[in-house]
Amino acid sequence: MIAWVSGGVSDRTLVRDLAWLILSSDFFALSPAGEIYRYQNGVYAPGGEFLIRQRVKHLLLELRKAEKWTRKLAREEGIN
Repeated sequence: MIAWVSGGVSDRTLVRDLAWLILSSDFFALSPAGEIYRYQNGVYAPGGEFLIRQRVKHLLLELRKAEKWTRKLAREEGIN
């Protein structure tokens, strides 16, 4: 999965590329109250926001862009 974008991730497309990578393997739903749920074992469960933050951190490390990590970036991933 990382190999597909590793040569094409730029700072300009970072949010879009991270979102694509996360959504290619995980499913999420947004509750009416704005809480992000993650799909796990056949049901949507709380904890989607934490999973997104965790995945963003790990992906940035794999892409050698760890200096780009901010809480704001993780929030953008959860919204987009």
